Amino acid sequence: RCKIPFYDNDTYAVQSEHHREAINRTIPREPDGTYSSCTILVNGTEQRCSEWVYDQSTFIRTVTSDFNLVCDSVGLRAHLKITYLIGFLVASIISQIGDVFGRRILLLILCTLKVAASFTIPFSVNPAMFGTLRFLEGMSSLAFYQLSFVIAIELVGPRERIFTANLSKVTYCMGEFLLTLVAYFERDWVYLQLWLAIPGALTLLYWVPGLIPESPRWLVSRGRIGEATKIIKKMAKVNKSKKNFDNIIIAQKKDKGICVILREVAQSKILVKRLLIVTANWVVAAFIYYGLTMNVGSLGGNLYENFSLLVLVELLGYTVIYFLNKTGRKSVHLLAIFGCGAASIGSILLILFAENSMYWLHILLALLSRFGISVLFAVLYVYTGELFPTVIRSIVMGTVSIGARIGSMISPYLYDVFDGKMGKMLPLITYAVITIAVGLCSIRLPETNNRKLTATIQDVTISFGRRPMLLGLYTLNVIVVFSIPFSISVPMFAALRFFEGLCNLASYQVAFVMALYWLHILVALVSRFGISALFAVLYVYTGELFPTVVRSIIIGTVIMGARVGSMISPYLYDITDGKLGKMLPLIVYAVLTITVGLVSLRLPETNKRKLTETVEEAGQGPGVIIESPRWLLARGKIAKAAQILTKIARTNNVQKEFDASKIKKEPDPGIRVILRKLFHSKLLLKRLAIITSNW
Repeated sequence: RCKIPFYDNDTYAVQSEHHREAINRTIPREPDGTYSSCTILVNGTEQRCSEWVYDQSTFIRTVTSDFNLVCDSVGLRAHLKITYLIGFLVASIISQIGDVFGRRILLLILCTLKVAASFTIPFSVNPAMFGTLRFLEGMSSLAFYQLSFVIAIELVGPRERIFTANLSKVTYCMGEFLLTLVAYFERDWVYLQLWLAIPGALTLLYWVPGLIPESPRWLVSRGRIGEATKIIKKMAKVNKSKKNFDNIIIAQKKDKGICVILREVAQSKILVKRLLIVTANWVVAAFIYYGLTMNVGSLGGNLYENFSLLVLVELLGYTVIYFLNKTGRKSVHLLAIFGCGAASIGSILLILFAENSMYWLHILLALLSRFGISVLFAVLYVYTGELFPTVIRSIVMGTVSIGARIGSMISPYLYDVFDGKMGKMLPLITYAVITIAVGLCSIRLPETNNRKLTATIQDVTISFGRRPMLLGLYTLNVIVVFSIPFSISVPMFAALRFFEGLCNLASYQVAFVMALYWLHILVALVSRFGISALFAVLYVYTGELFPTVVRSIIIGTVIMGARVGSMISPYLYDITDGKLGKMLPLIVYAVLTITVGLVSLRLPETNKRKLTETVEEAGQGPGVIIESPRWLLARGKIAKAAQILTKIARTNNVQKEFDASKIKKEPDPGIRVILRKLFHSKLLLKRLAIITSNW
């Protein structure tokens, strides 16, 4: 509130009855009964005040009280808060320089800047100086953390990567507990800032030569083999490893320069897709993390207890990551992001049906969301570093961090769009939608568990597969099925039913392509035995008639034909009445089955034959004449070529094995080229027309 003029020892707390009377005479009241913060009464006239007293029951001294960031200056308070986040945003760009000039030198500069800013902040003399120093502190702290993480995962092998990468997050939580403890006993922000700056001064020891080495992986990726060899030999000596490292046997690669590397990244569809998906994950993770943090007041109770509870849940989320070497990265990542979506849906249902009751369940779901998002964050740090090669790892970490900063800055505004029940539900609805959507996209990311870090763009490979897609469809289907009973409107019910049918049919098709023989189902009704047997045979037969490269497309096409048939069929019974009305459908069925059956005689037998892989193989049958291994190698069919070469060697009594992994593999032509070949194949087009008419 405003300071009482000519009252030398005025305080926010009431000192005596005389003081209370002076306050009531001088300070006007707001409509809610509280004292005005910006005006005083002078000779019965309400005027703006220029001096204030502050409540010291929780904090003795704050930045707001030192710089009087109230009333007309309240907007400046918001700007000072955002300077720290702007520093985070700039840090995401600064950390990318590590891929250009090296990790170590930039790390040393940043740790020095961080320590200097932290110790200078308490001595700020005005808001401008405070905001500038907070910007520098935020920028240097986050950039320092990102570079430290990159160096950590590049200095260890696959097994130790989880422990090393996650150790920083566990100690981060310990630091939050320490912050809570120090802030509880020290309520003056100046001394609190100094206490928190002291541990950071230890990072200046990094300047000691040899204490923090340059990343050997980065040195090798940039062609500096001699320097990398010295560091690796020292590491082997410290760890008492007897392995010798010679820079002659290390692959000598000329440094292309960062511009050429970035051009290669832009031309790599694999890396561009990965970058978009991973960045979306970071945006979602930060968006929800800071949204839940801003809403910590909804838990009620003591501020310090609430903060400690959230930190404890966050710590539990980080400790789960130590099991990643057994479970893999991808499964935990998908479970965490879909789990956050499920918890958000549960919170929405609670607001709809139990807004003012079952508070323990509200708190439990909030903590589960915080746990899931903590797991997601921890996985993302490791997963992101493993998905991208060494030459661009710092750039990628900086890029995804920019996405995270954008998500964190947008998140708080969601809580101010609407009031009432809708205001509480909107953030949760947003969380549910974006987590499920990004989770489905993340299914296309490969598993990286127990795999060596890639060094260059050319080392990156991709393998999506059908199993992850099936798991994602099943997960989405379960969420949709459990959401249907809680539909609050007809459009919501119709939309959920549509997605239920879509997931069921899509998962059925994907599952079929994964295993052709699981469709042999026992027929229950004898009258439908024939058509059931036909359906069962068609599923298997269709899959065997067409090559792997177009099998999913063919299955989808013929099932569309089946849907057309199922929609036309009911109308046959309503054309005429009486005996003819009963006979007409049967006549049509007889004509169709006999006609299509005669045409089907042109289809080949596929029993006990291997599934064809490409369009070219589809027209070939078994025989004593083998395919040319040179032609197979030219078309990228490495495994089959190796198999034939091994057989030739054994026939000619040559003791030599051909390993498919050691044979140079040519790039896959791509689905467009394959489809173009398909439409130029008369044999496959005939098969497709006949099979579709069967369906």
